[in-house]
Amino acid sequence: MNRQEKICLLGKGNSTKSKKACLKLKNHLAQTYNVEICLSQYPEHHIQLAKEQAIDCDHLIAVGGDGTINEIVNGLMTISQ
Repeated sequence: MNRQEKICLLGKGNSTKSKKACLKLKNHLAQTYNVEICLSQYPEHHIQLAKEQAIDCDHLIAVGGDGTINEIVNGLMTISQ
């Protein structure tokens, strides 16, 4: 049996719109993937979340605007390979 790929949805915790989008995506993707939702709790929290989730997630999906994407990219750029 093949391992199910893991997707992490990184959304903005204080945004109802982001939370709803994360849940909708999870419901759609959960039939094929192991899906986890990680919501930010404070400014620049996505930097930490991205670094942590990159360790065991196959895919990260930003659910938010350019600030969310910027923080996630900044977090990923700090990971040494």
